[in-house]
Amino acid sequence: MLSDFFVTTASGDPDPGAVYFARGDDRLGSAGRDKLSAIATRYADQQLNVVGTASDDEEYADSTARRQLIHRRVENVVAGLRAEGWRGQAALREKPRNTASSVDPRPLRRVTVTVHLNQPATAGTLTTEPASGSALDTARTLAHAYAVTAIKALDESHCEYARVSALARRLFGTGVDLPQLTGRLFRLASHLDRLRDRPGEQPHEKLRDRLDEQPHRRQPGPDGGTLCFRPGPATVGQPEQERIFAFIHSSAHTALCAQDLAYARHRRFWVLDHESAMCNADTYALFVLQAAVDGYQPPELPPADDVGRLHPLQARIAAQAVADAEWYLERAADDVHRIYRDVWNALLDGGDWRGRYAGSLAVIREIFPAEFAPRLSRPDDIVLTGIYRRLRRIGTALDRSLRFEVREGVAAIRHGALCLPSSFFGAARGRTDVRRVAAVLLAFATDEPTVPPAQRERYAALVTELAESEHCR
Repeated sequence: MLSDFFVTTASGDPDPGAVYFARGDDRLGSAGRDKLSAIATRYADQQLNVVGTASDDEEYADSTARRQLIHRRVENVVAGLRAEGWRGQAALREKPRNTASSVDPRPLRRVTVTVHLNQPATAGTLTTEPASGSALDTARTLAHAYAVTAIKALDESHCEYARVSALARRLFGTGVDLPQLTGRLFRLASHLDRLRDRPGEQPHEKLRDRLDEQPHRRQPGPDGGTLCFRPGPATVGQPEQERIFAFIHSSAHTALCAQDLAYARHRRFWVLDHESAMCNADTYALFVLQAAVDGYQPPELPPADDVGRLHPLQARIAAQAVADAEWYLERAADDVHRIYRDVWNALLDGGDWRGRYAGSLAVIREIFPAEFAPRLSRPDDIVLTGIYRRLRRIGTALDRSLRFEVREGVAAIRHGALCLPSSFFGAARGRTDVRRVAAVLLAFATDEPTVPPAQRERYAALVTELAESEHCR
């Protein structure tokens, strides 16, 4: 059953810029009132943005009631600020179509308060600045210059040839054909040059989203307080290089028909074979940045695993299986979330979504027939929410460094180590052996307490089934 995901209490997150509510409730708690008092005191005359939202399991059957709930929360927060002496103007925004789905729904039941951008920020305040047109033009120009630098460095007479050629072998494999790589970089640079010749033009919407996307971060002010807690690219470290990275990555898709086979933050990126690396967009982006800027590192790298107890061949097999399991799990969770968003938006529009998402949804319904039984009153979007959250919870265990051991039995997590039987390292049926990946997934599903014992194998099967579909490749 998925009722364990319907947590009714409010989030206890201490973030000073967010007021949280219990499920289905619009009343301010004592913690919320304390936050509003602090905000009203510090920003008494400032214009504030007040944005309300709800979690995906609140008033899901009635879009009107959902909007009313969010509206009452926003109004109560503004009233609470006024009661504490705040005299500024409020820019109100309600998000009834919030389709974010997190492992814990409580942080979505909130009203966030941030300082409006078109005014000076006070001490301790971080403002969210979108990437300006001039900043994008600069990143476009530098992306082209970096690609040209990488091409020049692959000439044997260049002073950086030894470093950059070694870098090419590390990222693209020891069998990389450097003249072929140079030719591809020429095509990439030519595309970037055409982009550079269109100053002031906004990038494609998908690229724009990537340029403006930053991880959720909190940064303290001089006295330890924060208000705006999600800085944009203009305020988070190395913004220019991250924009350059995004331009090269997206240009590799267009100019080289590269795919997203793995991102640099994933283990799988670092175990790609030569053919896969030559078709991977992030590999080109990282190569150009590191070739042009000695010492550059991506902002996120995968955790370093401990394979010291394994034979070198066993270490390679285990690393490949875990890397594939991590990648497949994230892709499968994204696939479930995409379906959830489609279903949720269709329900909000009052439309009939059934039969419109037959591909992956058919796979999910086949693996979890009891959850989708017609006799149950839960709508499919709520079932999908629960499946998504469990997949994410299984995935969090893969976000940490792993220690590997060889121990007979079945693959399992014991005392913080991933224990693999000797049979796990037998002959593979291909470089990515689904049997090994499924064994790793089952070990982590068994270690996740929210996954019912009877469904552990089903969650492992769901990930591998979706991974073999076109959505996860």
